[in-house]
Amino acid sequence: MSELTEHRSHRRRVRRTGRTRPVRRTAIGIAAAVLVLASGSCAGSDSAGELQGGSAGGGTQSSSLVVAYREPLNYDWINSGTTVGSGGPLMLNVVEPLLERMEDGSFEPLLAESYEVSADGREYVFTLRDGVLFHDGSELTADDVVYSLEFTKAGNTIAATPLEVVDAIEKIDESTVKVTLSTPSNVFLLSMARLSGMIFPEGSGDQIETDPVGTGPYDFAEWRQGIETRLERFDDYWGEAPSFENVTWRFLADDNAAVNAVLAGDIDVIADLQSFELLERVEGDAGLRIVESPSEATSLLWLNANDPVLADQRVRAAIAHAIDRQEIIDGVMAGWSEPQCVFVDPVSDLIENESCPYQYDPARATELLDEAGVQDLELELKYDDRTVNRLFAEVLGAQLAEVGITLVPRAMDRATWFEDVREHGNYQLAPGLLQATATLDGEVACPHHWTNDCPPDELLALVDESDATTDRSQMVELRRQALDMHAEWAHWITIARTPGIAVVRADLRGVKPYRSWVEFDLRGLGWE
Repeated sequence: MSELTEHRSHRRRVRRTGRTRPVRRTAIGIAAAVLVLASGSCAGSDSAGELQGGSAGGGTQSSSLVVAYREPLNYDWINSGTTVGSGGPLMLNVVEPLLERMEDGSFEPLLAESYEVSADGREYVFTLRDGVLFHDGSELTADDVVYSLEFTKAGNTIAATPLEVVDAIEKIDESTVKVTLSTPSNVFLLSMARLSGMIFPEGSGDQIETDPVGTGPYDFAEWRQGIETRLERFDDYWGEAPSFENVTWRFLADDNAAVNAVLAGDIDVIADLQSFELLERVEGDAGLRIVESPSEATSLLWLNANDPVLADQRVRAAIAHAIDRQEIIDGVMAGWSEPQCVFVDPVSDLIENESCPYQYDPARATELLDEAGVQDLELELKYDDRTVNRLFAEVLGAQLAEVGITLVPRAMDRATWFEDVREHGNYQLAPGLLQATATLDGEVACPHHWTNDCPPDELLALVDESDATTDRSQMVELRRQALDMHAEWAHWITIARTPGIAVVRADLRGVKPYRSWVEFDLRGLGWE
């Protein structure tokens, strides 16, 4: 074996400190995201990372926790494409990855007690913790890790993408696994702390859609579709036992219903609030707290390049020039987001790319449409039928009308929207969100899983080169070039970068002030 660098766990518990963000206010009280989240902060910071809200909250401190959450289509993060919805309840709570990504971007061993990386960056050796049990009673072994990684590699979602560089996954002994890459990859290690690195029992892959089994502090007890998912404390958890005996993820109709419920004391937590104008209702309530978690989510507009009109890059560029990001942020996101023109890849933490190839310029948009010979253009926007998306359609429609494009909004129920847009590519425009798990490597698939086109060869070459280099400064520069080229390609239009927002009872301690993906981490939670 080539020379290896060893990484061992130096801390058992995740960090619970955060950063204080400045207060941001707008006069516009409209709503939040477009599938598309939003970002920002709220008045009255009472501690770093946690912002004081305010009064219903504090009820009986029971042994159960009730969390409002939007129901996922299913819990299969490997084959169904519903990675975001399933991640909140599952990640770190039910199913654990080999590594954990910390607030500062570093990696700590989780199911892997230690890991070693060869000098050439092509070999990773993971040594597993002893005595880790799955919820079905079986003990974690190298066979489970090999099976999980191979099953995920064969999947058809973004969980599989980082594993495309994997040449071999080998069991060395009962507690050791070696992964060999075809080329060095900066993305691979990150993926071991996210979807791609989640471990489940050998042979159980087919049941993760409805009954996932993991090693986390909570067992997936029951999914009552349309009502709730219930997790129960796993008494044989290898780590520190969680405070709550059970956690119910209650599926409410919308954010308004969730806010009503938390104000009434019927629930304890809203794990992912997207309608930010509703925060005004909880800010004055001393029994509630608003927690902002900085995230790497990107809100955007998908363009289907299979459409004959949108296949013309000039038309896509015209749409990009017609979009006033700040107006969308103020009018749809209530000012809770930062304008962004270029997709920010989480692998490229050092890159703060402020370039914007398509600034708001209606005159230039009109010129490009004329050059393309396009007149009286009518485009359909398909969206998941929520108030926030309807607001987005209104604002976008007004902006496109200024350059002679007629937007035809079409609201759909969530399941139909997902099948029509994501599964069949039957759409022209659609609002979208890339969560923190997304990397540029995964978003230059050919064909792309949302926009249905293939990126330029030059872009693919830059992405591959940036991922393979072991020189950090070279990686950053190549990544910057690739991100700029990606933005100019305009197969989607980036609008904003957004955080996660949770509303919790003021007496709930241990809320983690960051998210390594889209999880709502239940570890360390308890009553004060």
